[in-house]
Amino acid sequence: SYMATTRKQKKAYLANSAVTYALSMPMQRNSERFSGMLIENLIVNILKARYFSMNGYDVDCVILDKNKKPIPIEVKYQNEINENDINNVIKLIEKLDCRYGIIVTKNKLETHKLEDGKQLFMIPLWIFMLIIGKKQKT
Repeated sequence: SYMATTRKQKKAYLANSAVTYALSMPMQRNSERFSGMLIENLIVNILKARYFSMNGYDVDCVILDKNKKPIPIEVKYQNEINENDINNVIKLIEKLDCRYGIIVTKNKLETHKLEDGKQLFMIPLWIFMLIIGKKQKT
């Protein structure tokens, strides 16, 4: 089950990204990889979500919708999103029988229509933050 698999996984996120920033080397702070790590940490903390892996496919976190169906979320805060990143989320959408999954991107806004009416949304960070900010207020 989703919850049993989630409990078995181990991945740590810091509650405050200032620690990550303070412990990093100054040259690292300007890299796309470092920015992605901070953004991933931010999103996981805001959503109070958990890391998830199943049969070798993993995403940064999974949240449950109002019907208790999982929504896989992968953070790829970078200029290029490769096919492996996309396929990884698609495989989990299919395995978990989700209606959709999300890849949070730096600047890409796309919808991939999958079988059985399922979808993969690629959403830029700023739009994603607006959406979750609105949901938290309602």
